[in-house]
Amino acid sequence: MRRSHPVVLAAALTALATAIVLLPAAAQANSNTFKDAAHDTANSNNVLRYRVHNGKRISVTTHHRNLTKKAVDIQFEIDTPAKGANFHVYASANGRQALLYRGQNYGIKCAGIKVTRKLGKDTLKLSVPRTCVGRPKGKIRVRARVQWNNSGSKGDWAPNKGFSPWVRR
Repeated sequence: MRRSHPVVLAAALTALATAIVLLPAAAQANSNTFKDAAHDTANSNNVLRYRVHNGKRISVTTHHRNLTKKAVDIQFEIDTPAKGANFHVYASANGRQALLYRGQNYGIKCAGIKVTRKLGKDTLKLSVPRTCVGRPKGKIRVRARVQWNNSGSKGDWAPNKGFSPWVRR
């Protein structure tokens, strides 16, 4: 009778390990890094590559040849397979101003938009909670823009045209 306890315990541990392996993939996150054209703008803030993270927060990190304090904002658009689920997230590079747009709706309230500028690492990161962007399920794709003057006339889109490849969650 005493030998049955190890057998029962082993069966329970096997069942628990199987349940953990079979947890839904939606709880996981995925990140991909993509290259952008190396010299598609003359400014040193030119985006060389960008990383898209599709998790509890959706974030885009842009990597530059030489990020300077001139970068005044970063923004990204989110595209999902769901019709009408496109969002536009904007933040000033110093993090003082953050806005969220959906279609023609401007300035949707969203707590938790974060921007981080690391001049030493030449990166600019913008992230937003999924709850602010309609809780997209599954894959997303983005396009990011960094601009370096207040009028918005100078900037770099990554990718140059269209959106990034799809990033699954």
